[in-house]
Amino acid sequence: MPLPVSTWRGTSFTATKTPGHTEYHCALRFEVDGRRIAYVGDTLARSMNGPRFGGPVFQNRYAPADFVESVTKIRDFEPEFLLTGHWGAQRVDSAFFDEALTRARSIEGIVNGLVAVPEEAGFALDPNWATVYPYQSTVAVGQAVDLEVRIVNHLSRPTRAAVELRLPPDWTSEGPAEATPIEGGATGSVRVRVTAPPYAKPGARHVISAAVTLGERRFGPVAEGIVRVAGF
Repeated sequence: MPLPVSTWRGTSFTATKTPGHTEYHCALRFEVDGRRIAYVGDTLARSMNGPRFGGPVFQNRYAPADFVESVTKIRDFEPEFLLTGHWGAQRVDSAFFDEALTRARSIEGIVNGLVAVPEEAGFALDPNWATVYPYQSTVAVGQAVDLEVRIVNHLSRPTRAAVELRLPPDWTSEGPAEATPIEGGATGSVRVRVTAPPYAKPGARHVISAAVTLGERRFGPVAEGIVRVAGF
């Protein structure tokens, strides 16, 4: 649903989520002097070869239907001009959006055709569905630091997440006694506490990794973080 942003000098702006270039990309819709304008950033533009998209960018959590969603939302406003992130202001018409929607659906079909299990496409397309937060942290010698392993459940059904940390020799970790439930399509987190040994070298930086299991499916070490030993 579009959300009203604000009114500035008599002009009302409305923000609408338009994913594709990034997960949280937004477009702004407004009117100036009776002209309908959509600021679309890097989502959509007109090129010599027709509509072009700012993606897919898989590092930014791209879903196959993202550009279909975004083009549909922008077209529904019936803008006369697009304000783009790199190509300036561009005049557009209904034929432009018809072609853009056709291309967006084509991209969706191509991506789904490349994924072995389309209903679980997120695991194939999202390189960051599991992350260690914060990515960089500091721990004192012989002390502990609290971390989270944030997990996106790209399944359409609930599951339970378990995490096993791969640590440097003699480091230890504590986590929940039971697997953490995560609803389908939702994000959950598993809290862990990592303890450095009393003889850890001050100033040393260690890479830790998190092996994730969802239900009965083991994904192995799919996320990493850096822990620095305080002292220098």
